[in-house]
Amino acid sequence: PFGTLNLNLEKSLALKNEGVVSFQLRKEGSHWHTYHTDQDNKVALHLPAGRYYLHVAGILRKTFFMIAETQFKISIE
Repeated sequence: PFGTLNLNLEKSLALKNEGVVSFQLRKEGSHWHTYHTDQDNKVALHLPAGRYYLHVAGILRKTFFMIAETQFKISIE
């Protein structure tokens, strides 16, 4: 049971390396994992259902619940 996270960091103040932004994502009860956007500052991730925490530039920016078979869009300003 997976859902899709569509993350847009285009307007975030995070340090960008050639348009790529790194961020951390953690599922509740698990460890932090580091991911990177594509060069357009966007990324789509297929995630198992559950509660997640999103860190951008070292700051907790969002908590959300991923529901199976759904798409969840986040845009960080």
